Amino acid sequence: MRIVLLALASFLLPACVSLSTFQTPVPVGKGRLALGAGAVTVVPTDSSEGGGLLPELYARYGVSPNVDVTGKFLGIPPFGALYGDVKVRMVQRPFSVSGVLGVSVAGADSLSTVGFYPMVLAGSDHFYVGGKAIFFSTQVAGIIDELNATMYGVVVGGSFGGRMRFLPELNLYFGGERVVPVVGVGFQYDVSGSP
Repeated sequence: MRIVLLALASFLLPACVSLSTFQTPVPVGKGRLALGAGAVTVVPTDSSEGGGLLPELYARYGVSPNVDVTGKFLGIPPFGALYGDVKVRMVQRPFSVSGVLGVSVAGADSLSTVGFYPMVLAGSDHFYVGGKAIFFSTQVAGIIDELNATMYGVVVGGSFGGRMRFLPELNLYFGGERVVPVVGVGFQYDVSGSP
């Protein structure tokens, strides 16, 4: 029975936690608004099955020159999650280094998941690498009282374009003896226009 429950949780996981990054270490800029859309998929390997596309929509707003906030919906209604984060740039030169703290919530009456996402990104506005973790807790009423899990990962990505940007990325997640590759493609539009 536990194997069935773990299989159910792993099937529902992609719609309950954010597996993408879709942001460079450089904040969008004070008072600037960027809107984005993207999708990620789990790449099949010998130790994991691939998944379908998980779409997401997001908005990023610059609170100050070195801080921005993100709000994101991932999934397909009525299944999905709400995610939010705060990014603070700590180093500007010779390259940017930012810390990101995020949280997500997903669920309905019988299923709920809460996630916490610390991350460090380094690079420029066009290329970035980072280390991340996802701590999450899932509950399924009457079946799973609480299932806690942690995934650690690395991300490599790029951001190409000006006002309209193309953001390809590769996330690798490590859990136990498995490595789960997740590829994503995002598009971001700077609503604010030229600075």
